[in-house]
Amino acid sequence: MKQAFLYFFLLLFSMLCFPIYESSIAVSKQAGGKSSAFLALVQEKSHLISQSVKIIKISDGTPLFQLNADKLQVPASVSKLITSAAALVKFGPTKTFTTRFYRRGSMENGVIKGDLVAVGDGDPYLVSELLWQFSADLKHMGIREIKGDLIIDNSLFDGVTRDNSRKEGIASSTHAYDAPVSAFGVNFNTLAIALAPSTQVGEKAIISLDPYMLDGVDIVNKTSTSSRETNQGVKIARMSLHNGAQKLVASGRVSQGDGLQKIYRSVNDHVLTSGEYVRAFLKAENITIKGNVRSGLRKKNDELVYELNSYPLSRIIEGLNQYSNNYIADVLVKRMGAEFFPLKSQSHAKKQLGSYQNGVSVIETFLRNDVGIKSRFVLQNGSGLSIKNRFNADQLCQLLKYMAERMDVFPEFLSSLPASGLTGTLKKRFLDKSYKDLIGKIRAKTGTLQEPISVSSLAGYVNHPIHGLLAFAIIQNGISGKKQPSIDELRRQQDKQVSAILKLF
Repeated sequence: MKQAFLYFFLLLFSMLCFPIYESSIAVSKQAGGKSSAFLALVQEKSHLISQSVKIIKISDGTPLFQLNADKLQVPASVSKLITSAAALVKFGPTKTFTTRFYRRGSMENGVIKGDLVAVGDGDPYLVSELLWQFSADLKHMGIREIKGDLIIDNSLFDGVTRDNSRKEGIASSTHAYDAPVSAFGVNFNTLAIALAPSTQVGEKAIISLDPYMLDGVDIVNKTSTSSRETNQGVKIARMSLHNGAQKLVASGRVSQGDGLQKIYRSVNDHVLTSGEYVRAFLKAENITIKGNVRSGLRKKNDELVYELNSYPLSRIIEGLNQYSNNYIADVLVKRMGAEFFPLKSQSHAKKQLGSYQNGVSVIETFLRNDVGIKSRFVLQNGSGLSIKNRFNADQLCQLLKYMAERMDVFPEFLSSLPASGLTGTLKKRFLDKSYKDLIGKIRAKTGTLQEPISVSSLAGYVNHPIHGLLAFAIIQNGISGKKQPSIDELRRQQDKQVSAILKLF
């Protein structure tokens, strides 16, 4: 009798104080009547945040808890769940992208007497290892010199390389995430700066580009090496120069105890930098390009020399979600636009240009027709860099349930998500002693933005001993015009909430 009275009191109190959460309490009553404790946990710092939360059983979609589940929020990089899901379903996990190299002119005795043309196929994971293999294979084919230019053909994509979320990085940048998006882009259109302390305190740190120095990149070293006790950290800014060249200015102190570290910065001119990457790898195999790097189009009579296949999409998606790689996400959006956006007419055989708009249209159709989301959402870009993206917890849970029911893609989708306390963006989460039983048992995507409001999100899967596999989504936004909550505090809240799922339901 006392228990019944207590439950009635809690229910009445919740309805009076939080009337919009009435459905949450009713749902969680089926899960043992412990939702009031979970609601109290979710309501911490509620005066500072707007949030949308939902937990469902994958087996039948039954909600265990929901709070503002239909309220649209800024999801930040949790948007990558949507992009990766659409890519896996549309392309399939074994899909590869093929970068093709053509020669323009005759070839005699290992010498191409004209240009080498690189045609981008939208491989978002065209990294050093693949270029090394390409260069080694050209050496094995007997090629030792290209007399003409290196021409980069990016025509699969439109000319918009930076949407509004990336435009700050055109002239200068202190980040890697604002890299331009192109059909032929090497190492995510970033520069990797290798940094190591000197053996002598006071001397400049040792700085170089990884793996090779590139023409058109000037490094200004204003650093110094400090003792372990006086480390202040190093800042590296990239600035644009004339004709596509760029300057990296490194300043600050590096500690002798730090060892080798690598810092990444976006490039300003993706054509020039990608071409110089190719030149540098060929040079390492004693193959020289005599001419310049320039943009252009493949011609009908150009002869195919080499096809460079990408890693399978499953590996690309892993890199996307584990490290929240914005470049991979937005390249995949454009690549889906190029592949799947409807042709304007049946007689027009040429593929549509890969654009943000076309790619977003493909993803929106996937969400409506495949996943079955009927409510309103806003998708501006696939990386989540855009503050205009809007999704709610209910929609994310619908997506997670849909993917869990797709055995043809779910293993790859699940394994791409960071594991709690072990990998990717969750490597440093859930490390409190109270979460020791959760290490590796949560697979989820994070999302973070700090301007103009604080955004922190977490959505993914956890296995419950009674209810089986669960999907959850937590989207937390700071309130415009109010003091913004700390990202670290929001993350701690999310860790507690996910932990409580296993204890309270």
